[in-house]
Amino acid sequence: MQQGNRVTAVNFLAIVVKWLQSPKAYQAEGSNTGPDHKAINITYFHMVSQPIPHHARNHATHNKSLIAPYIVAPYSLAAGYGRMDTKGRAMRKAKQVVLSFTLFLAGCLPVIPGLAPDAGDLTTPARGYERFFSPAPHNFRYAVADDGAPVRYGARAERYELRTGDCGGSDCGNARYRAEIRMTDDSNPAKIGEDIWYGWSFYNSSVPGFFRDESLRLVFGQWTMGGDANPAIRLIQLGEGEGNWDSCRRAICAGPERATGDVVIQLEDLRRTFNWGDGENQGYVCRLFDMQDNTRSWVDLVMQTNFSQGTDGYLRVWVNGALKCDYSGPIVSPKSLFEGDTPGHRRGVFSSYTTRWDDTHGRRPKPTLVVYYDEFRVGKSRADVDTRWRIAAGEPAVD
Repeated sequence: MQQGNRVTAVNFLAIVVKWLQSPKAYQAEGSNTGPDHKAINITYFHMVSQPIPHHARNHATHNKSLIAPYIVAPYSLAAGYGRMDTKGRAMRKAKQVVLSFTLFLAGCLPVIPGLAPDAGDLTTPARGYERFFSPAPHNFRYAVADDGAPVRYGARAERYELRTGDCGGSDCGNARYRAEIRMTDDSNPAKIGEDIWYGWSFYNSSVPGFFRDESLRLVFGQWTMGGDANPAIRLIQLGEGEGNWDSCRRAICAGPERATGDVVIQLEDLRRTFNWGDGENQGYVCRLFDMQDNTRSWVDLVMQTNFSQGTDGYLRVWVNGALKCDYSGPIVSPKSLFEGDTPGHRRGVFSSYTTRWDDTHGRRPKPTLVVYYDEFRVGKSRADVDTRWRIAAGEPAVD
């Protein structure tokens, strides 16, 4: 989100909240005409006069609900600005209208900015991150070791929870829902063609295994060029029996692990761009680990790549210290480079396709999914990001 738009949006919401808490704070001295229309209108119109952020524009092309608040807000605000009567009915009406609009805006914007949280704020992502289509408070929060929460190292970990009915932005009304945060553009060091390392720890609290015909296509971390580009790299959980591992071309299914593990690496961008089928295993290039075998235990992951579009590309992933993926070849398609030049990162739990479950189980509620992440780092070497190495060396926690 561009800085000017982020600040003005936050200012607008802050003005609304302050007015709702204390109406007199925005009334002219000696007046009973309600809120300071000028203060709210100036902030609002400054906010909408800013360019819509790049990633928001991309979502807006297929998400009318993202644009709706910019259109309906002036009418909603005007509707609430009646003259105060002695019983304050117009003030109450204005409060209801503006509060409804404020909540609507928060739910429709693709991201909710992550400002530097204070010590007691457990639901705002740390600086450099923001919620992505995940407005519900339970979608993201920090879990604290002192409260008995699972923490890999240090004092706290990221907790994500996804429930039936959760949605935000363009997810609403579509066969997907998520609890995710995204790395902001100004904090993302990744570049096309340049070596980069990622390290993190993952903890499955309640994610079950699935049969193929009910799989929720759960994604636990993805890297994309943004806009309408498909994820270049994503960690996705397959249903039982999914994948063409036995006959997949060796150049694609690089391994070394090909036998077990329902959490796999998929190169979705290449699959869609080049119509990869069974011979390319639908873009599933490596098995990493089995979700059920690692329930309520930490899994440490390290990933090295260069996000190249050429034959010099590579992707290596270590799981609990063992090399599980050693792929060589393109990572990003030329088509995706038209959408952006920085591979952005998101993590959490994302149900990318719910149709299989709905077709199999009808209205049966989907399971509540809870996972944790800890010690997520980006660096220039394995020593910078490997959780196990850093703990052994006595390096400080991400906290």
